[in-house]
Amino acid sequence: MNDHREACGASFAKADRVRVSRRTRQEVAA
Repeated sequence: MNDHREACGASFAKADRVRVSRRTRQEVAA
């Protein structure tokens, strides 16, 4: 259970980082 939660947290963090970088890129372009 802990391993599964850590794996989910890692993937969520990665998706969040991608979302943030994408948002900042759009703001810079705008």
